[in-house]
Amino acid sequence: MTTIFTWKRAAGLPRNLRVGFRGASCQRYIGLCLALALASGALHAAVAPQEAETLKTTLTPLGGEKAGNKDGSIPAWSGGLTTPSPGFVNGGRRPDPFADEKPLLSVSVKNVTDYAAKVPEGVQVLMKRYPDFRIDVYPTHRTAAAPQYVYDNTFSNATRAKLVDGSAGPMPQGAYGGIPFPIPQTGAEVMWNVLLRWRGYAYYTDFNGYQLTPEGKRILVEEAHNDNQMPYYDPNGSLEKFAGEHWLVRSLTTAPAIRAGEAITGRSNIDESKTQDWVYLTGQRRVRKLPNACCDTPTPFSAGIVTFDEVEGFIGRLDRFDWKLVGKQEMFIPYNSNRTLTPT
Repeated sequence: MTTIFTWKRAAGLPRNLRVGFRGASCQRYIGLCLALALASGALHAAVAPQEAETLKTTLTPLGGEKAGNKDGSIPAWSGGLTTPSPGFVNGGRRPDPFADEKPLLSVSVKNVTDYAAKVPEGVQVLMKRYPDFRIDVYPTHRTAAAPQYVYDNTFSNATRAKLVDGSAGPMPQGAYGGIPFPIPQTGAEVMWNVLLRWRGYAYYTDFNGYQLTPEGKRILVEEAHNDNQMPYYDPNGSLEKFAGEHWLVRSLTTAPAIRAGEAITGRSNIDESKTQDWVYLTGQRRVRKLPNACCDTPTPFSAGIVTFDEVEGFIGRLDRFDWKLVGKQEMFIPYNSNRTLTPT
């Protein structure tokens, strides 16, 4: 199960909605919706042992609904994709495991009203502004999978983790190595599931970022090499040894020429007030600590074009917003966007 949310600034001013599709295939899914509401500030306890047992029956090990939907367009989860696709070479690009599939339908400005309940509002605006823009909807495959130790830790978190008030908003206590709240009771718990989602223990990525002009011109803004490590998911760690830093990242910029040599590094903490980030700008020839590397602050990673929370969908302090669960909704999302990872 994937979580979607809407938010507004805590002061009540609406936040600009930015939605991007880069030719990705879209699929149906069931999601939890979050909307603006008043935060309670109270402590939230873990679930009872008998409720945690549903992670071994009706729920997936990470807390999603194991069953499919009524019309069969969303299949049941059967363990996810756990074997390499044919042609995979270690260290190379992952082949598209569904390369031969064709779209079930396409949604464009011509028929978007027929699918309005399943298309995000931002995408509908894009279609009206750019009539050639469309999304192709492919068969749904529930490929999500994680190592067994992540499943085991998630099961333990269900009965031991709770949400407590921290200096930068609500934060989890008693969680390690898995989804902190696989059976969430509050919107803030869902957001911590997003922040502490399973992405692997460590990985390396090459990144190219472009600024697209209204005329269709593509301008290179960032070419970077990124190292990521998730101490929260250390397979040899434990709750007792975990010190709070859950995401370490280092990015080295190599292009365009005017930005070559810049660097940024960050150490995200469960207690967001302890998160620390630094940036090196070649023009200043100094390493400087960033005062507020979160939320709506423009990030040096993109030369200030995007904000920190646009990089991951949402990162940073939870006290900047108020969260509340409001229900579930099926929508089209770029889930198995395999073709964007296997360019011709």
